[in-house]
Amino acid sequence: RALPLKPLNADSMRAFLVGRYPDLPSNDLNGLVAIADGAPGRAVEMHELGGLDMYKTLSNLLGHLPRVDMAAVHTLASKLGGVKADADYRLFTRLLLAWIMRITRQVASGQKEEDILVGEGEQISRISSLARVDQWLELWEKVDRLITRADAVNLDRKQVIVSIFSAFRATVQ
Repeated sequence: RALPLKPLNADSMRAFLVGRYPDLPSNDLNGLVAIADGAPGRAVEMHELGGLDMYKTLSNLLGHLPRVDMAAVHTLASKLGGVKADADYRLFTRLLLAWIMRITRQVASGQKEEDILVGEGEQISRISSLARVDQWLELWEKVDRLITRADAVNLDRKQVIVSIFSAFRATVQ
């Protein structure tokens, strides 16, 4: 039997996370609530795997678009491409696709996205203006296909990550 559940609202998510992690700083709490999108299990997974730190890294790399620090991308790709980095790589790809979706949604709707990191709204507004909605959708599809293909045929994850950031740069230039 399927039991469809609705996502929890922000207050319920906060209450759940405070109950589970009473010492969680408020910025981290708010970030987890935003990034988990109403799914308590996702919030726990993000916290346990260091998802906010990974999101900060991703946001820092993409925050300077149209410029991309390829040296930092290679460093991250080396870390995520390692044999024992499977969970980190999966987390990174999920966060990356969600980040593209947030940008696309903002461009399409014209409404600002909720901050995951403090002050992120201005960054997303600036970046979202660098390309049209169809270009962001095309990037999302391209990145999703690349990640799926890489998993299917066991492509080099480091090269996949470098290719993704090159695609970002090409989209916004």
